[in-house]
Amino acid sequence: MEKSTGGRQRKDYLLTLPTAKKLAMMARTSKGEQAREYFIQCEAVLQRLADDKRLEAFMKLNATKERFKDILLSKGLKEQDYIEIDLAGKKVFMNGILVDDGLLQTVLLTARDLATQMTHFNTIADNLDRTADIKSENEKNHNSIRGTLVENRIIPENLPQQKDIKKLNQGKIENKKA
Repeated sequence: MEKSTGGRQRKDYLLTLPTAKKLAMMARTSKGEQAREYFIQCEAVLQRLADDKRLEAFMKLNATKERFKDILLSKGLKEQDYIEIDLAGKKVFMNGILVDDGLLQTVLLTARDLATQMTHFNTIADNLDRTADIKSENEKNHNSIRGTLVENRIIPENLPQQKDIKKLNQGKIENKKA
């Protein structure tokens, strides 16, 4: 059943999402107030995310790993080869303990990123194309970076794990600058 418009013709408008948001925030109603409050909260969450150095390091490591994986795939290796190579580096880095990157502290994320970048660089520079050679290179680089950390009294496996950075608790982030 259609609502009566009192004899007036009805016009439908199509709005872009940004325009609809703007209109909702401008409305001087309780719904407009709810919209304004919602977007203020969203902005606060985004600002905390932008300021989170651990998240920044995690995202940088993931980008490095993606670039490295792309190089391996372009050399004819399989994704499973990449996973094997990455896990081997992680194991060396954490002295045999497998810890998900999302649980690592900022210093360890940064160190893993450097080791992975070194492997990526040397894989290209030395034209490595065999899984075993690249795996060995990755283990060597992770061991080297681990050695630097240990020399500076940072024992990767002894640092406490953090909350999983991949699980944002309903938009609320603890801003830890570990």
